[in-house]
Amino acid sequence: MSHGHHSHNQKATTFVSGIGNDLCSPFFSPNGKLHAIRQNAGSVITIDNVGNTQVICSTGGQPSGAVYTSDGVLYVSDFGHSAVVSVQPDGQQEPDP
Repeated sequence: MSHGHHSHNQKATTFVSGIGNDLCSPFFSPNGKLHAIRQNAGSVITIDNVGNTQVICSTGGQPSGAVYTSDGVLYVSDFGHSAVVSVQPDGQQEPDP
């Protein structure tokens, strides 16, 4: 009886496309919405399941990654500002870019 490791090569399928060639770092908000970074556009966006996007915040820099806290504060690391900026659930951004 073999107990060998089986590797399963899962084929990646396109979820949405045509959003921009600067798209990176997808993540989910606490309420389950898909977000991503548009690095050159300097923004964090939401993406619905048909590809519609909405800008959540603009850092005025070059965001590289982001994460939400459980209480809805969005933290965005930004190369352009050499900083981590936070966006409160009411949309207020600190530090102000």
